[in-house]
Amino acid sequence: MKFMVPIAAALLATHFPTQSSALESCQADETTIVDGTCFIDNKCYEDGDERQSQDSVLSNCQLCDSGQSQTIWSVKSGFSASTAEPPNDCSEIPTDTFQSCTVPEFGWATYSTRTTARMYAMKGAVSGNYVYAAGYLKSNIDIGDDTAVETAEDFTVSGPYTTSDPMGNNAKEISVDLMSYAASDGARENAGGSFGQYEVGIVKIDATSGDPLDVFVYGGQGLDETSGLAALDDMIAISGHFTGNLTVELMDGTSKTIFNSNLMENGMPNQDDQYHPNSKDGAGETGSDDGFVIKADAETGKAEWIVHYPISNKDAQIVGVDMDTDGNVYGSGYKCSTEGGDSIAPKVCDGIIVKFDATDGSVMWETVLSDHGAAFWIKYDASDDALYYTGTTTYGGTSKDSKGHNGCDSESCAVTGRISASTGDIQWVRTVAGSPRWGVFDQSGDIELASDSDGPFIYVAFDDVGEGGPVSLDSGTSYAGCKDDASGEITPEYEVSTEKQILSSDCPDGTTFVNSTDEEALPSSSAQTGAHCGSRAGSDACLIKFHKYTGLPIWGVDLPPIAGIVPSPDGSSIMVAGWYYNSRGLASFDSVTLPGYLREDGLATQKSGIYNTALSTEDGKGEYVLHSGGGSKDRLYDLVGDGSGNVYNIGYSMNLVMNWGGSLKTTMTEADVNESEAKADADETHFFVSKLDMSKAPVVPSCLSSCDDGNIAGVTIEENSCFIDSVCYASGETAELFGKICFACNPNVSQTDWTVREDIVGVTHCFVDDICVEEGGFKWSQRRTWAAKTFSACQVCDITNDAYGWTIVDGYSVPDSKILPPTDCVADSDANNDGDGGDGEDDGGDGDREDADGGGYCFSGLSIVKLEDETMIPMRDLKIGDRVQVTEDGKFDTVYSFGHYQPDSIAEYLSIHSTAKAAPITISAPHMLFLDSRKAVPASSIKVGDILLGGKIVTKVENAAVLGAYAPFTYSGTIIVNGVVASNYVSLTGTSTFLGIDMQFIAHTAVAARRALCQLNLCEEKYSNEGIATWIPYRTATWIAAQEVGIGFLTIAAGVIAFARRRQKVLL
Repeated sequence: MKFMVPIAAALLATHFPTQSSALESCQADETTIVDGTCFIDNKCYEDGDERQSQDSVLSNCQLCDSGQSQTIWSVKSGFSASTAEPPNDCSEIPTDTFQSCTVPEFGWATYSTRTTARMYAMKGAVSGNYVYAAGYLKSNIDIGDDTAVETAEDFTVSGPYTTSDPMGNNAKEISVDLMSYAASDGARENAGGSFGQYEVGIVKIDATSGDPLDVFVYGGQGLDETSGLAALDDMIAISGHFTGNLTVELMDGTSKTIFNSNLMENGMPNQDDQYHPNSKDGAGETGSDDGFVIKADAETGKAEWIVHYPISNKDAQIVGVDMDTDGNVYGSGYKCSTEGGDSIAPKVCDGIIVKFDATDGSVMWETVLSDHGAAFWIKYDASDDALYYTGTTTYGGTSKDSKGHNGCDSESCAVTGRISASTGDIQWVRTVAGSPRWGVFDQSGDIELASDSDGPFIYVAFDDVGEGGPVSLDSGTSYAGCKDDASGEITPEYEVSTEKQILSSDCPDGTTFVNSTDEEALPSSSAQTGAHCGSRAGSDACLIKFHKYTGLPIWGVDLPPIAGIVPSPDGSSIMVAGWYYNSRGLASFDSVTLPGYLREDGLATQKSGIYNTALSTEDGKGEYVLHSGGGSKDRLYDLVGDGSGNVYNIGYSMNLVMNWGGSLKTTMTEADVNESEAKADADETHFFVSKLDMSKAPVVPSCLSSCDDGNIAGVTIEENSCFIDSVCYASGETAELFGKICFACNPNVSQTDWTVREDIVGVTHCFVDDICVEEGGFKWSQRRTWAAKTFSACQVCDITNDAYGWTIVDGYSVPDSKILPPTDCVADSDANNDGDGGDGEDDGGDGDREDADGGGYCFSGLSIVKLEDETMIPMRDLKIGDRVQVTEDGKFDTVYSFGHYQPDSIAEYLSIHSTAKAAPITISAPHMLFLDSRKAVPASSIKVGDILLGGKIVTKVENAAVLGAYAPFTYSGTIIVNGVVASNYVSLTGTSTFLGIDMQFIAHTAVAARRALCQLNLCEEKYSNEGIATWIPYRTATWIAAQEVGIGFLTIAAGVIAFARRRQKVLL
């Protein structure tokens, strides 16, 4: 694509724009651009070359910078660029926008609070004094699990949480019972269970108080995807698509069920044809889904009707809905199909707009947009019975399935249009180069009518437009006008009238009306408004103001991804909200960049947040921006408003602590999680609705003693306070919410920036990669927030060496700092093991040894042990003969063998955090640790709140994938790893005992012979291919442990135990 970055830039390396067959000087071949050069508009440029006008006037801000892109002009920092010719293409980014020091405050927040259910709130609506939040809702109880316990209170909503009651102690709760399904049905969900368990859920909340009032649920077998919601007076409309069946209770007390048209003969959805609802390849296979629309009573949730529409042999959905004052429902969406039902053939998707009758839902008219890949959102305008919609020419988001559209000069475009609500006829269309795609978990923008005080305008938000530089908004269908009969000059419609769509009767005498569809109509480019998107480098979305009768673009503003927009009732401003993820681009608003919130033990690349911002309707200039978050899956998917100007954030998160901004910081407790097991972030995803109270006068933040110019640049900050990123903090308050517990507010150093805590950095922590890391902690990576951590083998926090960078362990090098663990480290040529730790050879073993499956019964190579000379070394450097600490009171013992030795394997471990002054211990699930009672238990049984030997309290348990697998044996049978007393042994039974006898005692007795041989220097170390010591009869022992207890085994065990008790010394 000619406009996309950074992905498109990569594509252009293999697919150049139209060009001659001869290679240009900057082309190494047909698919590669030479380093240090750019290939833009079929011309070659050297790094530093500036864009030129046709008259050779140089741009002040656009230049070739191959480090940023080789296929589009890069924009200098501090500038924005437009589509105008140089030197009129550049303007400095303003430094006084988005910085008002009087801002509104959040009034309340309401949450779901049980782990037995999960809700992804995706869409909202307001009617009267009620706010509605709709989305995916499911019970997490798996009926396919025999151990699952049903409850009548799967889903609980609690609220409000307020400044005066931040923990919700006085909150109202409502609960509902949900239908439970097998987690094996449908597309697997990484967060647990499957998408096939989801129903349609709507939460009703009192808009004034935040009290939860009711929950409406419509469900059935298979995925029910909720995407659209509208509310008007006493009715609501809901839309989406479904894969199996969907049932509603009707207002007359009966029920109605609709069935997907692609069900198997047994009436069930084909489980092989269920897909994640946000399939990355939207143009590819995404399942066989049909659409639905429900119109229901807003008081009871009972349906007036349900419609099965559209029906398709591939994928179909009503994405957005709205209603008119007569109760008719309008839907926008798409319908995909394959020719003849051939499942292998590529699918073809068309956009659709449809009108459903108020009384029974029958289709009154349907407009198929065959040059669209999908329609997104829709808005009804009662003032002139018109509809406005958004859409895209590509369902999948790439040129792979983009449609040819007469108004689109690019490979794909975002589309806005006006349609007659009476007939479905298209009246105008505007396009902008970009590649928005439909995906329910994408922020796919919004469309809203301007308030009457603002004028006859609409506001449209698009994702993925202008990503590759400035793009004009003067594109789409032609303009109507009045043609002068004498001169032939045409006056465009937007100069004839801005209060209506002009007709022939509106043209003055001596002129002739020219319809927008006539051959001589004025092309959209003739408007030359200069309005554009893509002027800000790195922006992901664009907010656009159009004249509603003509489609004339007024202005466009680049912003981070947009989830929802709400024009203010007084017409002066427009509220915009969304969520940002730092690894995808910083949330920048002109010169203001928002901080990223980060969960405990998160990576800096996982920082995210929610924003709410206000812009002037006159010119799109930013007034202020607020940020919110807790650091764990901060997601906002819609913004809705009421008649008083209040706006409501709708979304979900995995936060227990949520900083909404200003004075509202809430702490939510999961109702069914024991307090002793609670963690910093939530166990489950919880929906939220929060109210930004715009009806009250904006306030000056509490730590500001003055706000003379109305801008934060001129404020006076109170003593003993900081004002950082437009938020007040008391002296000593830390930046923990942002992953920087080693930073704090220190007014003596700075009142506007976080200050390093000298009592932590260089003492107990390093500050590296924009996060605070405990001493001894290794660098790690994580593919997703839910995935296991993968640790480096050589990059560690060593405060004695470098408190602000990773220390590379001796014997290793890191050739490229961009390479992530576990492949970041390269062992030096002279760092090979000298044989003391084993040669890894497999000699075939004796008759008692069977091939082991590895099992991961060990510690990771990153685990830290202490030698007798007080040296701390990683487990991978431990050798036979070393003396290591084995008890809390400082005793040391000799390593005589390794039960498992596999340096190159990446194994799955439990990472157990505790109050020990060390990095968490990474240990395999069956390996045993000692509790404070001196009892050895498998690590798999350890939970938050348990007390380990020495009084260390477990604070967190998570999964981790780490390089290396080691199981050292000492003569005492114990070893201290990362400050925690651990056993040398595993529990093959998964419990702490066998036949009522401690596993530690049994295991230590079983290897007595091996200890004796090694003490006489008669033992030899050899390992299987899986790293298991060949002298260990691993499979035999596992088989015995798994058998039912029989007389024969009891006899053998009794003999072994009797012998052992004569020899056993008291351990520990």
